[in-house]
Amino acid sequence: MTVPSIRLLQRSAASSNHPKSQHSALVVKHGKIISIGHNSTKTAPMIGYHSYIQGTHAEFVALKKAGENARGSMLISFRAGGNMISKPCQGCTQLLRKYGVRRVLLL
Repeated sequence: MTVPSIRLLQRSAASSNHPKSQHSALVVKHGKIISIGHNSTKTAPMIGYHSYIQGTHAEFVALKKAGENARGSMLISFRAGGNMISKPCQGCTQLLRKYGVRRVLLL
């Protein structure tokens, strides 16, 4: 991963309006960035099992933007401000499988 990619993740996470945690996710395929997303407190239309979440997860946003291009990609999950790793929730894990993401990197 390059320094510009890490900076992009940091900037995206900083765009989050979530009061407790700022997350971002980057979808990469063949060394190219396909999409990026950050979490938000805004409720968005979700896929069934995600309806319990009050807000939008970074993984969901990045995968939705990538669409079919996510198949065979890698998702990089980043949490700003702290030493905790941003592990995808059960719903996002199901989305990763549905979209055919091959690898997940947690920062």
